Amino acid sequence: MNNNTILRRITLLFKAVPKYVVILFCLTVVGMNLLSQIQLVSLPFLAINAGICISWIAFLILDVVTKHFGAKASNILSLLAAFSNLLVALIFYLLSLILKNPQFDIFVFSEWSILLASTIAFIISALTNNYLNIFVGKKIKVNPDSKPAFILRSYISTFFGQVVDNFLFVFLAFYIFPFIPTATQVHWSIWQCIGCSILGAIVELISEVIFSPLGYKIVQHWKKHEIGKEYIKANVELEKLSAYQIGELVNDKTFTSLEVVKYFENRINLKNKKLNAFTYTKFLEAEESANELDKRIANGEYIGPFAGVPFALKDFLDSKKGWSNSAGGIKDFNRIDEYDSLFTKAMEKLGGVAIGKTNAPTYGFRGTCDNYRYGPSKNPFNTKYNSGGSSGGSAVAVSGGLVPIAEGGDAGGSIRIPASWNNIFGFKASNGTVASHYQDYLDPNAFPFCMNGGLSKSVKDAAILLNEMQGYDKEDPYSVKKERIDYTKYLNQSIKGLKIAYTDDFGIYEVDKKIKKKIYSKAKSLEKLGAEVKRVDIKFSFDANYLSEIWSLAISMESAYECEMYQKEGLLDESNLPKELLYWNNRARKEKNRLNEYIKVKEEIKKVFDELFNEYDLIISPVTCCPPVKNDDNNNTLGPEYINDKKIDKLIGFCETFIVNFLGNPACSIPGGFMKHHLPIGLQMIGRYMDDETVLKVASNYENIHHFINQNNGKII
Repeated sequence: MNNNTILRRITLLFKAVPKYVVILFCLTVVGMNLLSQIQLVSLPFLAINAGICISWIAFLILDVVTKHFGAKASNILSLLAAFSNLLVALIFYLLSLILKNPQFDIFVFSEWSILLASTIAFIISALTNNYLNIFVGKKIKVNPDSKPAFILRSYISTFFGQVVDNFLFVFLAFYIFPFIPTATQVHWSIWQCIGCSILGAIVELISEVIFSPLGYKIVQHWKKHEIGKEYIKANVELEKLSAYQIGELVNDKTFTSLEVVKYFENRINLKNKKLNAFTYTKFLEAEESANELDKRIANGEYIGPFAGVPFALKDFLDSKKGWSNSAGGIKDFNRIDEYDSLFTKAMEKLGGVAIGKTNAPTYGFRGTCDNYRYGPSKNPFNTKYNSGGSSGGSAVAVSGGLVPIAEGGDAGGSIRIPASWNNIFGFKASNGTVASHYQDYLDPNAFPFCMNGGLSKSVKDAAILLNEMQGYDKEDPYSVKKERIDYTKYLNQSIKGLKIAYTDDFGIYEVDKKIKKKIYSKAKSLEKLGAEVKRVDIKFSFDANYLSEIWSLAISMESAYECEMYQKEGLLDESNLPKELLYWNNRARKEKNRLNEYIKVKEEIKKVFDELFNEYDLIISPVTCCPPVKNDDNNNTLGPEYINDKKIDKLIGFCETFIVNFLGNPACSIPGGFMKHHLPIGLQMIGRYMDDETVLKVASNYENIHHFINQNNGKII
């Protein structure tokens, strides 16, 4: 944020906060610091000064301003009051010198230690009060804007703020500053300091009990009359909010859809060059859509929980009719989308606005994101490293704050892998809950289940999205007719008693030792909430390299067919395809008879998973076997060739995700912490077939204890 922006926001603040509030606050701070020199009680184990009699007014004002304008506004107001206090003291001191009358020095400036101590203590206690107020507010999950929630926040923040204020004042005034020459020689014992801190806080708390209902009425009045709306809007960092939070701001008319869209357009213009998330944008079209939404809102229509939320689409499969896709960055190749994807339909019904398409590897065929046409999508936490794939551009767009939610497609981990490497949430629904992608010319029994879905900042976003994406599709042979579920109602349910199986490697993968340790620790954290987490030994007859081979063979059946068709039509030059895709396309054409091996592997995985789910409600594992890899200068980034000195498949063998796509169980990636170079990794949760709600429930509980939203603090974002 540049100096002009800061100055503009401060100017907006002082225009926004009613003048009587600013004047009363400054007078109170000056008054309580003046009175702090008068001792009301001075006992061996207790002392208290007269400033406490009016300081509750200052903290009540801080409460009101914090709850309506935010902690930053209260901080600025506190600094102004502290400056006013020192300025008033200086004026009266100078008057006493000019008039040669000590009576004018009402602060007794020769005892500057008292004045300085009270000023420092006030600033620190104000900061404590302001941020604790916000922190407690975020912890209140049910009706956080209610009167009881308001009062609870006031009680807690005021009590602790006053303990800090009173203790720091007496400690600085009587233990630190008296040792400086010319300072006052008044001295309180440590017991008097503690007694003053606690008794003062209790007196303040009693005052809050009496007057916080008044503070609540003031805030409600300000909200009703939109006091300071311009300042509030200027200080909202939309890039840090989830999709549903932005939707709330549009629905309550704090922002218009157009304002939100333009905000993110600016973010894309500023950041995309460094991150390479978007392949192209449709700003004009997005603004037109936003204008239409605003007209509907103005007419009193509720347009959905994601009102005005800009979303990104994956530049791979058809996602928005009339737009184009390059099948994942194939040079000189564009095809027109023939239909809207399930994700697009859901997002638009929820009130969202499509804003552009994001980068992906050619045919989505690898666990990284890079291609010859657009190059790699770069990790926002360290741009030398890759985003993961195949929905890498979408993950970077969300993690980098370019959009709050974006499309992914997952046939081997393409939602979960980039979610893990970008510290966001990625959910792959069950096939059956959501229609899967397949082609008529493919055997659905011998093709990995490919699910459309989203990458988001929060679990709640994913649940809202799934509410709209769920449903029966007669074109999908695996689709299931069932009653619609409200997945959001499961988010805050207890997980006490749930049995969770943990595996480092499914018995077949090579995994970085530090990842094993970190992800197991994160999984065990669920025991704090009453779940049981137990390591399990899993055995398969095959190893990870064979599993990767069979998956690669099956997934290449589609790309082999399509690439051959496009070549015959003269639309595709084979030299523009990566050699790894060409290799597997050729094998897929020659080895169709090996698809029976795919079915056998699928049956074995199902048997092992069924046995696990007979005893456990959920399986947890790392998402990837390694942290994010460095980008290749040749636009052909692959995974590592070796892990623990053992050779693995560089395309997908470093991902513990594609094993799930043989079956179509629900699974997610949720942030699992950071590795060297501040690079994120993810924790994978896998549920029973069609039990999407349990995955979301456990993920939501995990989110509540780890607070991973907005940990995205890399240099770029």
